[in-house]
Amino acid sequence: MTKINFGNVMIDSTQTQNISIQNYGTSDLIITSTSVSNPVYTISVSFPITITPGQIENIPVEFKPTANTVYNDSILIYHNDPIVNYSKVTVTGNGVYTAPYLIADPVSIAFGAKRINSTGYIELELSNAGSNILTVDSVKLNSSFFYFENLTTHEEFPVKHYIDFLNYVKTKYEGEYWNPLPREVAEYYSSKTNKSVKS
Repeated sequence: MTKINFGNVMIDSTQTQNISIQNYGTSDLIITSTSVSNPVYTISVSFPITITPGQIENIPVEFKPTANTVYNDSILIYHNDPIVNYSKVTVTGNGVYTAPYLIADPVSIAFGAKRINSTGYIELELSNAGSNILTVDSVKLNSSFFYFENLTTHEEFPVKHYIDFLNYVKTKYEGEYWNPLPREVAEYYSSKTNKSVKS
């Protein structure tokens, strides 16, 4: 195994995956130590570890994110292989909040000086950095001088979201198994709103 992807893991919680090491040689393979730079990744086993010829050893790696960010790193495994003295395993994982968490980008908008009766546009992106579904029920502005254009409400969003998702899955995973639930939900939603869903 040369790569581990932990996916989304809730902040301050721990997920464990194994690095599987097989000895293809005719002598004992001795794992002397490991190293990783980011402390969100830890290996708690004791070294050295001896792997006899033909055997496999699983070394657990723990991932405990502390912030809403992507963690990319590499684990170096040191051993007595006569050709190379260490092996590298890349690790990646995403820290996510334990509840819906709205992030606005940008967090503030300044249009600057504008001519009278002219219009300026700035795109505001809302994203969910949490681990649960976020529903935006409404958006309110306190001034009639500002307005949203092409604002998608939560009543319209799910169908488009699932159509995009289905097209992505059909393209990338054609011929492979995947859970059809999103399509079923989209079709059900479409039947209730009299909106067509194309696959």
